[in-house]
Amino acid sequence: MYAVQWAFENGYSSVVIHYDYEGIEKWATGVWSAKNPHTKKYAAFMKRMQEKIEVIFQKVKAHSGDFYNERVDKLAKKALVEGHGIPDVDVYREKNRK
Repeated sequence: MYAVQWAFENGYSSVVIHYDYEGIEKWATGVWSAKNPHTKKYAAFMKRMQEKIEVIFQKVKAHSGDFYNERVDKLAKKALVEGHGIPDVDVYREKNRK
């Protein structure tokens, strides 16, 4: 969500999302129904954003040694363990406006 929001706010016409969990694409495209509050929020956000910016989904095999995928997994775990859970994109955007 942060990447898509950032790309849109910085004038990009498209963004490529590399993911290892298929729900990332399927909730965003409506192939899967979002059922819990987090996936519903994500699906609604992505639906709105896909009207403003092209989002391209690229599947990456999980736990395959892909450098960036492994790095993202570590950062995500660290954010959830040391942070305060899943932050609100709108709050993040407001804090980072110039």
